[in-house]
Amino acid sequence: VLKEVTIEEDSRYGGSPFLEMDRVSGGILFLSFLKNRVVVIPALHIAQPRARLIRDSNGLWNIESLRRGNPSPAGKTPSRFRVLVSKVVVENGQLITEIRNPSSPVMLDFEGIDARAQLSLPAKVECSLSADLLSEAGAPVQFKLEGVYEIPRKEIQLKLSANIPLNAIQEHLP
Repeated sequence: VLKEVTIEEDSRYGGSPFLEMDRVSGGILFLSFLKNRVVVIPALHIAQPRARLIRDSNGLWNIESLRRGNPSPAGKTPSRFRVLVSKVVVENGQLITEIRNPSSPVMLDFEGIDARAQLSLPAKVECSLSADLLSEAGAPVQFKLEGVYEIPRKEIQLKLSANIPLNAIQEHLP
């Protein structure tokens, strides 16, 4: 169990962390690493994560700088192993999305995010996600997404439902 895990933000996007997690727990199967250089994590549980996604005025997202990572030092070969996570569970998360358009900046705050993803090799990944989008009108807009990704056919089926309180959209109605 890891507690109070933080991934810092690229300084170009501000001083707040990119991702904070109150608790991360899971296990690792070491035998598969020793035999096949595959790190197998049967289940990963993440409690109360808070993430910030920011798109700057040039259209670049903050996550892109994290994805690029640091290049390997000259003459060094990066490690060659794979990571396989069979199940991921996220409980009570928060996602703040900020789009920094000079003319009309947008801020979206999703709270109460619960998500699950289950990998069943070699056939499919099943997932579900629920979240509340906070609105200035008061009552949150509740979203629920369920889906299945069929790996061999490269097909995804998604079902999205939303509970939108009338007062959240009333100003947009005639």
